[in-house]
Amino acid sequence: ALIKLYEQTGDKRYEKSAKLVCDWVLELQDEDGAFWANKTHSYVYAHAHCYAIEGLLYAYSHFKDLKYKKSIFEGTNWLEVNYFKNKIGILGTSKCSPTFESDEQVTTNLLSRIIRFFIPRKMIAIDATIQFSRILMFNYLINKDSKTLILSKKIKNKILPIILVEENNLVKGLHSRVGVELGIHRKSPILGTWASLFLIGDLILGDRIKKDDKIKDHIKSLF
Repeated sequence: ALIKLYEQTGDKRYEKSAKLVCDWVLELQDEDGAFWANKTHSYVYAHAHCYAIEGLLYAYSHFKDLKYKKSIFEGTNWLEVNYFKNKIGILGTSKCSPTFESDEQVTTNLLSRIIRFFIPRKMIAIDATIQFSRILMFNYLINKDSKTLILSKKIKNKILPIILVEENNLVKGLHSRVGVELGIHRKSPILGTWASLFLIGDLILGDRIKKDDKIKDHIKSLF
């Protein structure tokens, strides 16, 4: 947002502030590429992790700072390593500190807590998973590695049949979360507007890449 303000007003304060924000975000990135949700390193939240990468993508398109490019690739690599291929996507929370309880653990029912201790519940974040797919295509624009496009397509092919909500042959939206217990998928009854938004951007970007690899400003046009 600060970069956009600079581009609209020419006020250098906005550009300088944007750079400060991005440089601070780099301090939250762990050695394995994950972005901690806060400076206390309590947990990694996949949705926020993806937002950090997307913000740096926009910043890199403006500043051309190579440390942003390196951070983007390391953050994307963390997603690739932590993508649950057999569970369709990215977990909502990861790398939790001993004092932090993720949504997968939280419950006030003692019996449920005992059951979850022995049979952990995995909550797939649909918004972050679709963001991951879109990030892979943005990375293709930077490095022209077709493997990123292939992985993006695989993610969508696996996840969309499970999460699409359809009525009268029309897509109404996407389930916001999918719980996985004992290999069974339990879909949230809530539809996720963010996930739908990311999917639209993902499909638009894919269509543009198919039509013309050389179209400029793909990144800026989708933010």
